[in-house]
Amino acid sequence: MLVLRKCNRYGWSRNNFCYGNVGERVTCPDWNSNAECGHGLHGLLNCNGDWDLLEGSEWMLIEADDEIVVIDEDKCKFNTGIVLYRNADPSGLIKLIDVEKLNSNAAYRWALEIGSRDIMIDRITESRDAYYWAHHIGNRDIMVDRVTDSQYAYLWARGIGNKDIMIDRVVASEYAYYWARDIGNKDIMIDRVLSSELAYYWAKHIGNRDIMIDRITNSQYAYCWALDIGNKYIMIDHVTESKYAYFWALNLDNKDHMIDLVTESAYAYFWARDMGNLDIMIDRITNSEYAYHWAYLIGNRNIMIDRITESEYAYHWARNIGDENIMINRITDSSWILEWNLYFPNNQIKS
Repeated sequence: MLVLRKCNRYGWSRNNFCYGNVGERVTCPDWNSNAECGHGLHGLLNCNGDWDLLEGSEWMLIEADDEIVVIDEDKCKFNTGIVLYRNADPSGLIKLIDVEKLNSNAAYRWALEIGSRDIMIDRITESRDAYYWAHHIGNRDIMVDRVTDSQYAYLWARGIGNKDIMIDRVVASEYAYYWARDIGNKDIMIDRVLSSELAYYWAKHIGNRDIMIDRITNSQYAYCWALDIGNKYIMIDHVTESKYAYFWALNLDNKDHMIDLVTESAYAYFWARDMGNLDIMIDRITNSEYAYHWAYLIGNRNIMIDRITESEYAYHWARNIGDENIMINRITDSSWILEWNLYFPNNQIKS
């Protein structure tokens, strides 16, 4: 298994580990196999991963032993291996790697930073890499057919050209909206904008409100439409979520309609705090966090006290409200036991 990395001209990494010279075995002094950074020698497995992580003036290729741990697909770490290559000139690397194991992005970055473009060009299969190759390297006549994703078809049309080719490849609502906004062809793109979010932005920034209004189906953009554009009488029935029912009542009124839609503890608390109706909202407070906030800032402590079940808010209740002898039995999380014992040294919890 081959691992690509870089080091400084003396063979050292940024963390002051010396990788040595070609032919030498290199071993991590504090190895563990957890899939996380640290406690290992790091690099890109078979040259695939995040090339932006490569730092230094010299290129290295290491033949790692069998135990290799992949971390977030961006890099890998290994315990020990043999240094096969170390040089400021990376051109000799191509003779040592298996090109077939390079993915599309690695092939693009190799071509951009090392060379071997005639070898790497056939490895470009992803729209993103085809677009960046055409933009930064060239070969647009080859890469144009490899761009099939809406995002990069839009970017190609905007930054390179070939709009007549790319227009049919833009099918996602987001990039249909961007195309109409930045390039044109609104009569074509309008039927491709189907999501509530982009229908709202189209109506707000481009127009066609009579068409887009029927595409607003979720609470957030129904509220945004009513607030910024109008049509409250249409949009009011599209609001079903507690959050936007609260915002609607706060900023657009219709409290009698929205009050029954507020069922989540957070927005029941915010409603009571900002608009009232405490007698209605009090029964909708079911979690510890907002039971504590209600008791601390509004009242009804005798009601809210039984709704405190989480260690964090049992601690805050005891510290800021009282009832220390009740709350002590609700502290079960080890970190909050520590906080409790620091703040209440005369009423310790034995862990």
